Amino acid sequence: MKSIASLLLLMVLAVPVVAQQAKSGEHSSAYASAEQKFAQVERDANGRKTQTTTFTADELSAYVNEGGVTLPTGVENVKFSGKSGSVTAVTRVDFDKITAGKSSMNPLMMLFSGLHDVTVNADAKGSGGRGTVNVQSVEIDGVTVPRVALEYFVSKYLQPKYGNNVGLNSNFAMPSHVDTAVVGNNTLTITQR
Repeated sequence: MKSIASLLLLMVLAVPVVAQQAKSGEHSSAYASAEQKFAQVERDANGRKTQTTTFTADELSAYVNEGGVTLPTGVENVKFSGKSGSVTAVTRVDFDKITAGKSSMNPLMMLFSGLHDVTVNADAKGSGGRGTVNVQSVEIDGVTVPRVALEYFVSKYLQPKYGNNVGLNSNFAMPSHVDTAVVGNNTLTITQR
């Protein structure tokens, strides 16, 4: 369920699925708040009562960057923001680490080399226990990447590593009895049933 495009967005809706033990060391208050909320979500997963939890973009960014999840090799410093129904993730990506051991003669793949700032914009929502993320655009250092190049990159480098569930349009079961997920102004509100 991880791709350079949809991984960053899927984490917003599915981060409890990939939650890992936090790395030792000091964490920010935003991380601590997110960790506490995720623990509450896990505790309430089997309670069968309606529970609503709201995460801020700062909490999710801190949780992802401070060891709450394991990022793919080559992806670092993720910053989330959101507005009604859409998510933006800005990150630093070392494409050479992602594509290590594989090469392509396709000239479009020259876009995916070296260390770059990547911005991913997507529509994201969850209802009926299913999350949906549809990537609208990806920019590398401010330049919009053609959709055909993104599709090729996903099929050549990411699907072999992470499976065919990876794509620019993803639909997946949400964890922990999460029924709905709503992206608001720099917030993600989930409801468990």
